[in-house]
Amino acid sequence: MTERRPKLLLIAESTDASGIPEDLARRYDVTLSTPDQAPIHLRSGGFDLVLTHPEVAYGVHARMIGEHARTLLNAMGEGACLSDAAGVVRWGNEMYRSYSTALHEHIGELCRQATTHFNALLSRHGRIRRGHGKRYTVGIKEEQRYFEVLITPVVSPAGEDTPGADVSRVAVVVRESTARRQMQSKIDAIVKAGRELAHIDVETVRRMHAADRLKLLEEKVIRYAHDILNFDHFAVRLLNKSTNALDLVMSYGLSEDAKDVALKAESEGNGISGFVAATGWSYICPDAAKDDRYVFGLEICGSSLTVPIKLFDEVIGVFNVESAEVNAFGEADRQFAEIFAHSLAMALHILNLLLVERSATKEAASGTMEGELEGPLADLVAEAEILLDQAGDDEARSHLRRILRDVDSIRRRVRNVARGPQTLLGIDEALEGTTIDPLLDGRHVLVVDNEPNVLELVDTLLTRCGCDVEMCCTGADGIAAIERAADGSDPSGPFDLVISDISLGDKTGYDVFAAIKRVTPDAPVILMTGFGYDPHHSIVRASQEGLQSVLFKPFKAEKLIEEVKAAVKVGVGTRD
Repeated sequence: MTERRPKLLLIAESTDASGIPEDLARRYDVTLSTPDQAPIHLRSGGFDLVLTHPEVAYGVHARMIGEHARTLLNAMGEGACLSDAAGVVRWGNEMYRSYSTALHEHIGELCRQATTHFNALLSRHGRIRRGHGKRYTVGIKEEQRYFEVLITPVVSPAGEDTPGADVSRVAVVVRESTARRQMQSKIDAIVKAGRELAHIDVETVRRMHAADRLKLLEEKVIRYAHDILNFDHFAVRLLNKSTNALDLVMSYGLSEDAKDVALKAESEGNGISGFVAATGWSYICPDAAKDDRYVFGLEICGSSLTVPIKLFDEVIGVFNVESAEVNAFGEADRQFAEIFAHSLAMALHILNLLLVERSATKEAASGTMEGELEGPLADLVAEAEILLDQAGDDEARSHLRRILRDVDSIRRRVRNVARGPQTLLGIDEALEGTTIDPLLDGRHVLVVDNEPNVLELVDTLLTRCGCDVEMCCTGADGIAAIERAADGSDPSGPFDLVISDISLGDKTGYDVFAAIKRVTPDAPVILMTGFGYDPHHSIVRASQEGLQSVLFKPFKAEKLIEEVKAAVKVGVGTRD
């Protein structure tokens, strides 16, 4: 067996084998290499000994350092180059060389500007420290790309240029920022859209009731979700705290079956929306077919994105986006949707505050008016009674009694206005002039309201018109009456019209609306609300599904008759 000889790398200017000493050739397995080839041999490894002249060794070492530096600069994922004061690039890594000519020209000009800046600093301060750089942003419109450019002066190893010397070279690092720039632009657009959502034009909104206001908001949401976020299938559900249900208040691009899905804010058994509402965590479903939490959204289910709608860190609903494509949503989409949902929460909150403020203001104004008028009216009555005692003829006394009756009428009407949602305006005059109406005669009407006075007044007025009225003071009783009428238990038959308040304590007006639509889809429904306040969004939801009209308390008795007649005309029970 031949004994292994040690491997020797001999680095010399010449690779003539005849120059190898005989003794070395006998004892070692010698490989000859020039200084240029030496780094390649050294990287391959396997040598036991390296033999060369000290000056040659220094050159090889420098070459290897250069190789390592080039490897590092090419692997850094950013463009790097060395430029002179005239903007001429003397060396650039692979990434820099891959950039377009247009970008090279921009960088050359920036290098000239930066060199001028650095030399100006030198002339003022006499020196410039390492690390003092200039940052620039470069946009190449033709390529729709953006870059961040950092230019620093090349300083001496001591860390400072020699006082009085000019900067003749600059180091440049180029980083592409297109993705970050695009993301920031999109975020800015979403924030701007959010401000538009929350912008409420007082004069415009003042002429609207709750349904119209939320409809206006829905139109904005649809437009911004499509134009900025590229969301074409989505739903907004708000949490009903009394029932824990997630009520659908606006949607776009979803089927009726998807909108009819009943969900609650519970982490199990209520789909992804229920989970998000219960936990407050956003949820990306990459493949709906493989996710047990997914509930029907699109006919062809691919993926979904659901984020919580939070107001002051409290979940008030969810924003759910659907796509027919698998893996349609990423982390950037989640971030965009969360920003948008925050703006949506603020817009909904502002609308809700407007409704509450409108209600409170009207009630306060009505009470103030009653108090302010009471004093002058009492004085008027006292003066009229004095004159009545002194009146010398019947005609004068007749006029004074008329004044007293009018004062009494004013007091009654002011009290009715002050009672707000608990009364009907102009009920006395309406009852005096109301007779059987052929259009309303025999119509089976259900009235649901938890205000006994309203129930009684509506019943009296509609009965005078010839209607067969059934009254219920709770939502549950109203729904039970609807079911009895539908299955034949009620001898009067199905209802021709349903009138319900939206806030019944145990149920909402939408619950009553949905109950009649399940059994008698063509039956018209009129919803009532106090001062337009709709905390559970019954009006909006019902409006999307065929609500006939809305009455805002306190409404005039004549207005009620007008709306009832209009509803009956279009209802399934209209008789010739």
